[in-house]
Amino acid sequence: MQTLVGHNSFIYGIEFSKHGKKLYSASGDGTLKIWKTKNGKLLATIKGKLPKSFMSSDGKMKAVVDDNTVKILSDEGKLLLSLEHNARIKDIRFSPDNKSIDLIKE
Repeated sequence: MQTLVGHNSFIYGIEFSKHGKKLYSASGDGTLKIWKTKNGKLLATIKGKLPKSFMSSDGKMKAVVDDNTVKILSDEGKLLLSLEHNARIKDIRFSPDNKSIDLIKE
């Protein structure tokens, strides 16, 4: 068993990738971290908080909320799309075909 060290606050969400090769952790420090499960290597750190439903159904995209921006990321952490909004977002839902998202406001 490995201990992954890198967040500066409490962890409020973790999820494995669809194939179990990566682990995503969200923290009160306002970051999403992507880890390689095989050796615990930190692959990426993205500023932003995770909504409840942050992963697409195919596991290839993630969503994070950063201030007035929703960022859609690849499973490696590469920015695919940035959407501005003017409300507090509490959740994001990818459509079943992953071609659209719904922003659920508070």
